[in-house]
Amino acid sequence: MKRISIILATLSVVALCSFVSYRAGFAHAKQLQKGTFIASLESLEKLRAGDFMEATRKMESLCFSSANMIYGDPAYHNELVTRTFAPELIQYRAIYRTNHADWTATEEQLDTHLASWR
Repeated sequence: MKRISIILATLSVVALCSFVSYRAGFAHAKQLQKGTFIASLESLEKLRAGDFMEATRKMESLCFSSANMIYGDPAYHNELVTRTFAPELIQYRAIYRTNHADWTATEEQLDTHLASWR
């Protein structure tokens, strides 16, 4: 009987920890979405105002930041998204982001991460 009590207590603690971890991860994901929302809204406003250069810059910044996080994490190296879009991202950057002097620190990191995909 004592063994069953210990097992049930352990399972309860594990379930509670799992729930708390899930909620914490979900809250963190929501925090990350704030930046996505703000950058996307700013880009939309720039597009509607006809400022295509600034809208493009903001969308590139958002895209490159996300890509840097994904391609910088070895756990995502064999994911479908990373394998599928690496050639497109590399091609886009080769066509439109050729001036290294204009690169942000994030773009420099991304270039390092994408080196293994070339």
